Amino acid sequence: MAGTKQEVIDKILSFDFTGLKEWIKKRLDGRDDYFPLYLGSEPNFSEFIIDSFQQIEDGTFRDNFIEILGKLTGELRKLNRDEIENSRDYIIELLKLCGNIRQFENKDYLMEIAVSGKFKGIKIDEETDLHADLLTTLASYKIVGTYQFWIDQLRDDSDRYYANPALYALMDNLDKLFEYIDIFIDKYKGGIELEWGIEALINDYGKKEITGRFDVIESRLSPEQKEAVNHAFIELEENPVYEIEPAPGKEFKYRPIIPRLQYVSEPTIQYGAPQSLLERAGEIFKAMGFDVEFNAQIAGVSIDIFIKKKKTFGYNDECYFCKCLEGNRKGSKTIIEDVLKTREALRQEFGKQKNKCESCDAVVISQKGFTKEAVKLAQKHGIELKTIEELESRLTVCP
Repeated sequence: MAGTKQEVIDKILSFDFTGLKEWIKKRLDGRDDYFPLYLGSEPNFSEFIIDSFQQIEDGTFRDNFIEILGKLTGELRKLNRDEIENSRDYIIELLKLCGNIRQFENKDYLMEIAVSGKFKGIKIDEETDLHADLLTTLASYKIVGTYQFWIDQLRDDSDRYYANPALYALMDNLDKLFEYIDIFIDKYKGGIELEWGIEALINDYGKKEITGRFDVIESRLSPEQKEAVNHAFIELEENPVYEIEPAPGKEFKYRPIIPRLQYVSEPTIQYGAPQSLLERAGEIFKAMGFDVEFNAQIAGVSIDIFIKKKKTFGYNDECYFCKCLEGNRKGSKTIIEDVLKTREALRQEFGKQKNKCESCDAVVISQKGFTKEAVKLAQKHGIELKTIEELESRLTVCP
């Protein structure tokens, strides 16, 4: 049964040390006996616990929480390969927790696991593995371990996603980083990861310093590498670094890292007169078999597009609401924050109804893409971000 946030907090504060540890373990493993729902929201594991930690000011609770987090992290070192495989989802959520609670101190345990390489090859999806998630957690604290360790991760070709956290971990030593940054460029040229990396460098050190660093290494970069750097700067609305002519017909396209989507059949959609973004998106969703309602009013909130269809199994509807962003500006973090509030209101409303939506997920559709901050926030909260071209070409819906 759903409870208010205060009721959840009061219950958590009633746990002794052992009870709190067991609750955290169960929550991370998706087996919460106490709070299957709160405020109409589905369990979101690590995010739920992070929020609990931030909301509760009780000193004893926070001390116990950090100690338990250290103990759970230490237990990971004892797992064998089969146990790691079987506990993969739990480990992913625990790593998120370690990376988001700044008071966490047992980073040496995580570094020990990273150096051992025992998480390598345990796939999270088709593209990357559990070791990459571990590196991301470590890199959230900037430099942890030795520079050579991170350089080795940058060079490791077994998973290109090792290079991304390596760049962030090496950012406190620009001399070291720019000695090897061509490796990072090669792995992410034309990708949003290169854009984000350069943006982070500019934010930390200033545009003049970073542009100067790229100038110094120009002679060792290939034309393709220089073009990739220029492309990243242009996407950040900065002047390109290198004076080169783009290759004829060459255009870099990036794919934001967002939650995986379920692909459906791809009928061709024919358009007559020019349509608005709202109309184009509606036509695509209709082709997917959804009932489409424009400018819907639900729970006192105005929705650009509300879509639903009967689930293959059971009696409830599969429901999504869509925010459409017309114009030439990228979708911002503020937009995503507003979408989160809308999603919460809708889920509370649907939680009161029977034989309706079990929950309601969000899709944000933009003409011009999204800012880095918007993508990160959306990824954290499971909100789908799509340009209208991506929606048209792939005909995707949320899982």
